[in-house]
Amino acid sequence: MAILTTLNLSEGSWVSVGSATSPGFIYRIGFTGDTLPVDIENLTVSFTATMGDRVLSQSSHPKNGGILKSTDQEWSFFETINARCDDVIKISLVVSQNGTEYVYDHDLIVPRPEKPFASWEWDAEIDYWQAPTAYPGNDTSFYNWDEETTSWILDSNA
Repeated sequence: MAILTTLNLSEGSWVSVGSATSPGFIYRIGFTGDTLPVDIENLTVSFTATMGDRVLSQSSHPKNGGILKSTDQEWSFFETINARCDDVIKISLVVSQNGTEYVYDHDLIVPRPEKPFASWEWDAEIDYWQAPTAYPGNDTSFYNWDEETTSWILDSNA
């Protein structure tokens, strides 16, 4: 899954859509305006993702003396962020263009995947839901979870 955060350079407004996933996700940064292509000449971007005091990802654009001119793409830059479920990540974006600075700070929480069955419990060590009974997969057979009996049932069709 990915998050797309877009800055409308004509209005100076930010919009963020999408969600984070574990064990990692893509954070995309895009630009819009009144017309396409969007003028991004003299634009610089600073991106930082932190969790507490730890920096998860940090970058600046353009890279290596690159020159930005214009874009008609949904997103221009992306960052990969490695995170676990329940992590609270602070995103800080600073975009500057011709002396105008646009700052966007927000927190996001990496959500847990949907609980597959009511009896299963979250296991933070493996970052996933665990059945109350261990999977009997010590052979080549396949088993299905039966919530009514809270047990694994041999799949006779497999």
